[in-house]
Amino acid sequence: MKNHSRLGHLLLISMIIVGCSTPEQRHFRQLQEQKRLRVEEQKKIEAANTQQRIEQFRAQHRLELMERRCKSYGFEPKTSAYANCLMQLDQADRALERQNEAAAEARKAIESKCSLEQAQIYLDSRNNGGFADTQMRASAAWERCLSGSPPPPSLDLDCERRSGNQLTCRSR
Repeated sequence: MKNHSRLGHLLLISMIIVGCSTPEQRHFRQLQEQKRLRVEEQKKIEAANTQQRIEQFRAQHRLELMERRCKSYGFEPKTSAYANCLMQLDQADRALERQNEAAAEARKAIESKCSLEQAQIYLDSRNNGGFADTQMRASAAWERCLSGSPPPPSLDLDCERRSGNQLTCRSR
């Protein structure tokens, strides 16, 4: 009994000693953690800066495309007709972006619903045709469900110059 008690004390003391660290070791671990956090923060900043540069590039590219298009319609830069052309193209482009976002959300909702229907087939206790049969029925359910999803919207704009300063745009 005395041996067990002494062994228990030794085990407890050794666990305490192993778990202890010197102030220098704790300080070193703190410094390592601070460095890790700084590096992580720097990566986040770099990612945000990269994303900002990408957005600026896209905006500049979009503007250049609209300017070329207005020039192709015969509008002269630095005129009110040219500015009106740019404005109408911008409005049409933004409307199309909103339409694309709404279509993407609708597609996500349909895909979620279809995934649920497919999962229900996999979980159906009446599946007695084996895995291959269940797989075929689940795939067919997925396809049948998705066939009700809306097609992706057209990204093509059809614009024509009317008389004077008029420009009419619509998606094809």
